[in-house]
Amino acid sequence: MAKRLLSHDPFTGVSQYFHSHDDGNGFDIETIQDVESVLTENKAIRNEDTGRYGDGMHKVASIPMVKIHELMKTGVIGINGEVADPARLRKFLNDPDNRYFRTKEGTV
Repeated sequence: MAKRLLSHDPFTGVSQYFHSHDDGNGFDIETIQDVESVLTENKAIRNEDTGRYGDGMHKVASIPMVKIHELMKTGVIGINGEVADPARLRKFLNDPDNRYFRTKEGTV
């Protein structure tokens, strides 16, 4: 497969690559994101345990854009960024495999 960079956003770390199939019968678009900075910031916030914002709310997670797109494809998050399925979002956030997206301990 031939691979070619289509775009890269230095702010979000999202890159898109075009892959053409060796047999000439199709292609794939791959989207990747360097999420290290998001995970590092989440860990720092979790370790600080800054408590609540002035309005009584607190940040529980920061999810990278590539994962947001996956959640949109599965209907957890709507096309406008709204939470379309709160129960499934809670399940996602409470899943131990997704703990690095969390900025707070406990459950949602």
